[in-house]
Amino acid sequence: MSEHHILPELEARILQYGDLRAEVERPEIARHLKVTLHKVHHAFERLFDRGILYGRLAYLDCETVSATPYSVLVGLLPFNPITQDKLRRFLNRSPEVCWVSQVLAGSQISCQLFAKSPASLRTFFEKMQSSSGTRIAEKEFALRTTFWAFEKRYLTDRSCRWRRAAVLVWDLGRNEGDSAMHISSSSRGGIDELDGKLLSVITRPHTEPLAAIARSLGVPAQTLHRRALRLRERGVIKAYGYAVKLSAIGVRRYRILITTAGFDSVMSGKLAVLARDNPHVVNFGICLGNWDFEFAVECRHEGVVAAFLNQLGEVLGPVLRTVRVLPVVGFMKVSSGEG
Repeated sequence: MSEHHILPELEARILQYGDLRAEVERPEIARHLKVTLHKVHHAFERLFDRGILYGRLAYLDCETVSATPYSVLVGLLPFNPITQDKLRRFLNRSPEVCWVSQVLAGSQISCQLFAKSPASLRTFFEKMQSSSGTRIAEKEFALRTTFWAFEKRYLTDRSCRWRRAAVLVWDLGRNEGDSAMHISSSSRGGIDELDGKLLSVITRPHTEPLAAIARSLGVPAQTLHRRALRLRERGVIKAYGYAVKLSAIGVRRYRILITTAGFDSVMSGKLAVLARDNPHVVNFGICLGNWDFEFAVECRHEGVVAAFLNQLGEVLGPVLRTVRVLPVVGFMKVSSGEG
């Protein structure tokens, strides 16, 4: 008997298929899932009405923002409703911050931000303290050199007839000597002011079609459509995903941070395969800093996490030094590259 009673079968299949394919229109979804378009329309209505699906968002190659992606853990004191509200306002108006989650750990805040330089990272921490009325009790960070996003494969028991979507969102090491810190948006992505305005909208959860976004920006719909298509073709936009409220379907996200006693490309490749083959792993990152690898796991039962940790132990063997499991209890901000 299926355990997925919280999410009806059709809704589960839609969310599963549309994850990393959210630009696919409803008629194509209906054809692929072999159901009527009428049923697909009603399934989407139910997902929005129940607050499960609250939009779609674009994943960007971080090189297009002329900055370096950092994964950060921060412990703040005091951490109470008043300071949390101030912190949330600061984070949501900070353009360099991609996503922010609260975690059950000594460091209560986990986030990804695009720092233009090490000095700007320090400035960010200073502003975080002054804006929220807190002090940083502890902080750790790592440069995310490589980041993969994977289609959710745990939402339905029904066997999938399509290949699992896997998107390499960025890989700073793919061109030796290339550093995102020194790449200008004009030279790599051809990003102008209108492109920037478009990207600022579609990298946050949104439900508006391009035509409505075009009206809000005061440009013709065809112009914005061409811009979005061009950005997709150039690899600036790597994929479109669904923004899903996991708690509404009984799912919890866990961040798993791995530190090793030394690793190489072979080991990194084995971990990437492990992430790709596990239906509960939704992203995988290779890092340089306080930890070496990170995974995001989504599941309904903690036993899934325990089983995955056993797999990690088998792959890494004696080079495994530390494993930290950080349960995510909610998001303060969601944007592209959510991890």
